[in-house]
Amino acid sequence: MMRFFTATMLIITVFLGCSRTDVKETKLQDNTILKNYFDDNEILELVHIEHFFTKKTKKNCTDKDIAKCYNLYLKNLKSDLLDNGVTIDTTGDSNLLNSLSKGTFDKIWQLSIGKERRTPLSKDYNKEYLMIVNRGYIKFLAEYSKRNAILKEYYNQITKDNTLDIDFSANFWFLNNYDKFNFNDQAIRLIAAIHFITIGKNYMMKKTALHSNTILKNYFDDNEILELDDIVTFFDSKVQGSCSKKMLDDCYKSYFANFETVFKEKGIQIDTVGYGELLNSLDTKVFDEIWGYAQGYLRKSNTVSYEKQKFLELNVNGKYFKFLLEYSKKNKDLSVYVSSIKTTGCIAPVSIADFLTNYKNFDFNNELNRLIFAIHFITLGK
Repeated sequence: MMRFFTATMLIITVFLGCSRTDVKETKLQDNTILKNYFDDNEILELVHIEHFFTKKTKKNCTDKDIAKCYNLYLKNLKSDLLDNGVTIDTTGDSNLLNSLSKGTFDKIWQLSIGKERRTPLSKDYNKEYLMIVNRGYIKFLAEYSKRNAILKEYYNQITKDNTLDIDFSANFWFLNNYDKFNFNDQAIRLIAAIHFITIGKNYMMKKTALHSNTILKNYFDDNEILELDDIVTFFDSKVQGSCSKKMLDDCYKSYFANFETVFKEKGIQIDTVGYGELLNSLDTKVFDEIWGYAQGYLRKSNTVSYEKQKFLELNVNGKYFKFLLEYSKKNKDLSVYVSSIKTTGCIAPVSIADFLTNYKNFDFNNELNRLIFAIHFITLGK
């Protein structure tokens, strides 16, 4: 009887010891869809990618539950991004990428040459960046996402507009939806790892005050807004370079006061140093939504002859001017300026005079106001 009781307790103990209240771990080696696109050796390398990134999520997490560590890591990342902008921890990423076989790497990425977004106006056109390719990984993701609604949304994010791009928009989406993913699934953790390794290689994550403006976001996506922020940053440096005041608002108003004084004596006189480099650094699509070029004639200095030149002008059919039209409905100090551009198709003397009359009414601590004035002066200068 005693032996029966002991045996029964042992069975109960073993049964209880094997019971788990958490979700069962799903391994990459058991993923039948993954096996359609990667062989056994390549899957081992995918496991290595996942393990590498999982270590990062566990760095400040003492919980044994991997899913909880992922959720905590992404919660903190989201908080950093929304509050301060964020730089992805890329420690060890290059070594990981270099350790992969060519076969595995080529089924996920390819290295391309393009713009690096590290700091405004220092985009290195010889910088290598990672591009997701339409091979094994993305085909796996397409098939795997058919079983998972939230994964399907993610897949749609990175393949929108018939492109393959893990960009800022996709990253904002991921961080806003991370808590809907099942990180007990190792394939989901692999997807997260590839996402953030790609982001970390290509970008310094940065969220600006412009991103919070709902009107601007009606016309420009997150990537494009970062280009607009480059314009603001460039012009801020121009304004502050000749200003001894501490407040940015004071520096802008001082800049306008000086411009007004010179304008009354000599006409438009603008320091255009760096303008060419800025314009060349902008994404072509963003440039075209703000400006276009027109041909005109400029009088040669101290002569009566003219020479043909190319001038920068606002694109009144582009997204920037459409934004300006909507924004001016809520900002009456812009109404005359915008309506005159709409009527004449350019920044006419009446627009310039209006700005010189009203600049004191603007709050230049507002980045959106600085963007409008930056574009105004860059257009006049070029």
